[in-house]
Amino acid sequence: MTSICGVALGLAISALSANADVASTAVPLAVIPQVILAGMIKPLENLPEYIAWFAAPSYWCFGSMSKIWNEHWSNQVISDGMLSQQDYGLSLFALLTFTLLFFLICVLSLSGTFISFLKSSK
Repeated sequence: MTSICGVALGLAISALSANADVASTAVPLAVIPQVILAGMIKPLENLPEYIAWFAAPSYWCFGSMSKIWNEHWSNQVISDGMLSQQDYGLSLFALLTFTLLFFLICVLSLSGTFISFLKSSK
């Protein structure tokens, strides 16, 4: 599910971009916050975790993967206490929601219904 969500994010960026140069510039702007808000580098606390709930599909993926790790290899606990570690169903629902949102953005942008902020007005 995570890989499909990543593909959907890439398609949305591509659909919103005027050309390949804009798309290549926008990808790091979308991916770097995903890495930071996933909770891999440093455990999230308070406000950053709330932001990650709504802005980072990687948070939900990392939470589920770390829950599996903690259940099967308990000698090293990874980021205990994240909301995304509480329930696999919640994480799956969040990833599905992000995926559908990204696909919807892509479809609306390609159909001309969605006004892109990345496309030039020329």
